[in-house]
Amino acid sequence: MEDTTKLTGMVFNVERYRIHDGSGIRTSLFLKGCDMACPWCSNPESQRSEKELGVHRNLCKNCGACIGACPQQAVSRAADGTVTTDRALCAACGACVHICPHEAREIYGEIMTVGEVMDGLKKDMAFFMRSGGGVTVSGGEPALQADFVRAVMRECKSECMDTALETCGLANWDAMWKCCEYCDEILFDVKTLVPVQFSRLTAGGIDTRLKALEVVKNNIRALRARDKTVIFRCVIVPGFNDDAAHIKRTADFAEETGVRQIDLLPFHQYGKHKYASLRMDYTLKDVAALPEELLEPFQKQIEQRGLTCTVGG
Repeated sequence: MEDTTKLTGMVFNVERYRIHDGSGIRTSLFLKGCDMACPWCSNPESQRSEKELGVHRNLCKNCGACIGACPQQAVSRAADGTVTTDRALCAACGACVHICPHEAREIYGEIMTVGEVMDGLKKDMAFFMRSGGGVTVSGGEPALQADFVRAVMRECKSECMDTALETCGLANWDAMWKCCEYCDEILFDVKTLVPVQFSRLTAGGIDTRLKALEVVKNNIRALRARDKTVIFRCVIVPGFNDDAAHIKRTADFAEETGVRQIDLLPFHQYGKHKYASLRMDYTLKDVAALPEELLEPFQKQIEQRGLTCTVGG
């Protein structure tokens, strides 16, 4: 078997002891890079493919230790005494992060080899075996690093680890299959099944964006044709898809493709502080989080179709 342990990927987080990313206790590997820009994204640090600096202004004391540490001279003190960072000059080298005494700075993104990832995952084998858990690769969009994902998944299967992929499905088929070939379960993030609505979340020209949803749907059809286990996951966002029509369209497509489970996830604002650290505009700051009980009518609507439905996670 080809040695792919030296293949590298851009990882922004590895979270252990997760219970909502597949069966049992899981370790989730989060990769950077995504072609979508959902306003409710709880991991905005995942959207860009490269490393980037996060600055938490609520922790910064403007002590200035980072100013002299920056080899790019990207950090300076403004006239009002505030320490500022010129992101056009910042190389995300991490020098300011290491010297900051208040932990107000962090680097989002780290290059890791498949071998390094596996060394960490093997330490969690006892939890996987006892709980029926395993490894989930998420993002960002994992399909943008398809060769890396395939190599990680293949190594996991060689160690008898359960594998899951969390994806929005917006990728060409070759990349999607690379990610899913060694995958036991695919968690598909179904945002909306209305083409124009979906297109507003994607990049590119209008013709490309209007075709994006069909790419996703065709990937789901192709995976089901290969008898892959697919679960739909729907974040319910007020004013975007919090209506019975969205639930009906999702259940209809589940029945068409033979998908038997739909997970409903209520909108929350857990990632709000990350937008500020990246100087990104968070447009949903005035939208209240959804209590889980408000999704119960949608759950009943789905279950009446003979489908399994969970709320929360």
